[in-house]
Amino acid sequence: MSKYVDRATPKLFELCCRGSHIKNVTIRIHRAGTEKFKYMDIVLEEVLIALVSGQGAEQSGFPVEVVTLNYGRIKFEYSQQRRADGGSAGIVSGGWDRTANKPFA
Repeated sequence: MSKYVDRATPKLFELCCRGSHIKNVTIRIHRAGTEKFKYMDIVLEEVLIALVSGQGAEQSGFPVEVVTLNYGRIKFEYSQQRRADGGSAGIVSGGWDRTANKPFA
């Protein structure tokens, strides 16, 4: 994943160097704007940070880094949004267990 360098950067680098396993990682994606509607959760289990790499600065001038995560299991939860009022219209989910090579819910 690509992200701006921030206060998490030193700890991500340290965990990568140590080869530490992380039990769970949740990445939340929200809609831009005043109402921060969460439309996607990506849940990873048995995570190892494989790489933290600087990528220079974007047009904004802020430095960017790429973090590569390896995982045993992954699940996506997409929250559908109603066009009429912007509220939730249900969740669609799917996932995969790489260690067992089968679907993961």
